[in-house]
Amino acid sequence: MKTIPSFFSIFFLLLTACIRQPEPQITDVFSPKITEAKGYIVPKDSFAVPKLVPAGKPALVKTGKPEVFLANTNMVPAGEPTVVVAGTPKIITPGQDGVLLPRIVTAIDSPFVAGVPTAWPVKDTYFQDNFPKPNSAFIKLRGLSRTIINCITKDNNGNIWIGTEGSATRFNGKFTAGMGSRQGLVSNTVCSILQDSHGNMWFGGIGGVSRFDGKYITRFNDDKVFKSVSIRAILEDRKGNMWFGTDDGSLIMFNGKLFTIFSQEQGLTG
Repeated sequence: MKTIPSFFSIFFLLLTACIRQPEPQITDVFSPKITEAKGYIVPKDSFAVPKLVPAGKPALVKTGKPEVFLANTNMVPAGEPTVVVAGTPKIITPGQDGVLLPRIVTAIDSPFVAGVPTAWPVKDTYFQDNFPKPNSAFIKLRGLSRTIINCITKDNNGNIWIGTEGSATRFNGKFTAGMGSRQGLVSNTVCSILQDSHGNMWFGGIGGVSRFDGKYITRFNDDKVFKSVSIRAILEDRKGNMWFGTDDGSLIMFNGKLFTIFSQEQGLTG
């Protein structure tokens, strides 16, 4: 039977294929050489023995009081204020205890059309050495009639009014317009300016006041009231009365019809 030899042949092949072949031996491998490390000890006679120096007792020096020098400053120590007890104020009532009543003068209200103001185009402003930038300065050739300024105010429309020795100058940001005696004011010199609650502009001058409503000017320059005084201050009270302060110490109240003059005779200090 031929099947038996074939079976043994296949079995022999499988047996030889499963037998593990021995690995080849590596014969060129060397073990590392181990050498013992030995340090070098320096002989004692090869270096000098360190010199020991004992530390002394430290000297203590007391610091002195430093001298203080103030830097440049504008600060000055305030001195001790003098306290004075206020006495009871003396109340003076005009018309009583020998105090005269104030004079009352009827106002002459005669408005007229204001003259055409003198207009000056504002030239380029310039910087002065003693003015810190960006402050600029106007001079006469740049829109002001005079270089002496007595007062400055701003109206409800944002215009700046400048009172000088030559006019009341209005500046709208681009142009200036000057009003003086030629346009109807009491005087060229304008010492005080105020806009009242009705929008009227009041100009205090030498010898009286002027009221400008935007078209008409009314001059109040009665010698019985103003004589030759300068109107240095203008104020409107809550009732709408106008008050004018003069350079001779008088106080004048105007209620729209009458002028009432207060002076030293009515108890003012002058």
